[in-house]
Amino acid sequence: MTRVSQKVRFIGLLLIALAIKPLSGWSQGSYKYKANLPEIDSSGIYRINLTPAVVAKCNEKLSDIRLLDRNGKFSAYALSKNLFIDNPDQFIEFPGVIPNNNADSIYIAKNKNGISTNNLSLKLKNTDVDRSVNVSGSQDLKKWYAIKEDIPLKKAGPGNEPEYEQTLYFPTSNYQYFKIQVNGKNKTPVKIIRAGVYLDQLSKEEFDALPAVKFNVRDTNKVSHVYIHFDEPYLINQLRLVVSAPNYYERHISIYDVENNVNLVSDATISFRGEGIYLSAKTKQLRIDILNGDDVPLTIKRIDAFQQSQYLLSYLEAGHSYSILAGDPSASTPVYDLSFLKYKPNNRLPMIGNAFVYKNPAFALSKSTVKRNFTPLLWIAIIAVLILLSLLTWKMVKEINSRQTNE
Repeated sequence: MTRVSQKVRFIGLLLIALAIKPLSGWSQGSYKYKANLPEIDSSGIYRINLTPAVVAKCNEKLSDIRLLDRNGKFSAYALSKNLFIDNPDQFIEFPGVIPNNNADSIYIAKNKNGISTNNLSLKLKNTDVDRSVNVSGSQDLKKWYAIKEDIPLKKAGPGNEPEYEQTLYFPTSNYQYFKIQVNGKNKTPVKIIRAGVYLDQLSKEEFDALPAVKFNVRDTNKVSHVYIHFDEPYLINQLRLVVSAPNYYERHISIYDVENNVNLVSDATISFRGEGIYLSAKTKQLRIDILNGDDVPLTIKRIDAFQQSQYLLSYLEAGHSYSILAGDPSASTPVYDLSFLKYKPNNRLPMIGNAFVYKNPAFALSKSTVKRNFTPLLWIAIIAVLILLSLLTWKMVKEINSRQTNE
């Protein structure tokens, strides 16, 4: 009897396993798109550049990116937007700019390289006062935006040097200008000598060019409306307008995401100097409103668009092939131990890129498909096991009765 029960159990499990074998694709079946990575030659931590084509297939928060190994399992990664440099000896100075007013204890530093940073190192003349510092940012020296307020000003320590340093920390920003204002109305100013960043604390912003921008312009009463169209919902972090006429201009602009409820995504000034316009929008359609006043409309020759470079940092094994999955609007951001990597120097890590993006074959195994196709298979397996169990039980009972008759 034990042998019969073992045989029934084995066959039953085998049938159920055959029925649910296709369900192994469930873990990746909710991701609509896939892109393969090249085979890895040597094991180590790699920097995987996510092309605009991949990012366009992700949801707005990029929370649906997954790194898949050859066994169909998800691999841990850290998502990083910035290129961190590992040269602790170099100091990059943000040159001081003379402010437009005579306000005391204000130092305006120019971020001429457009660097993303979460800190500024100040060199000050020795002082021993109780003050706080406000940090704000601007793209045009006209409109300022708060970054962090009431940062305590450190006092000079003991020593023979007439100067000292303090590092101010704040949320990562890439404004063209930083204003450091020492609070203390009607009090004697504090002398700031210089501002800048050390390279061991530096994150360098990089951009990937987006496909050619399609646009059309409609001039109305003192305002030009520029409509921008993309084939995919690209992540747009910078725009550059190439203007052929007039030669000199400086105008206020507002940029709207018109695909997603007409949201304002940037309010800036453009000029003949050709500075980039910073924004953050994941969309197919933008509208730029250019305030012309009494001037003639700008003749726009071309518009260039860029995505801030996005990297996956992950440990990849030699001889393995990996893929990137994307395209699940409901996916949440994974939490991995490797998240600490995004704060470490990564400029010397080997970099690889993904191949073209294609539809994920496993996407066909959606929940509706599973419900429609696999549930009957499970019922068939269960019914088959019950039938087999009944037949074997009947046979066993028949054999027992036959033995009792013979005895």
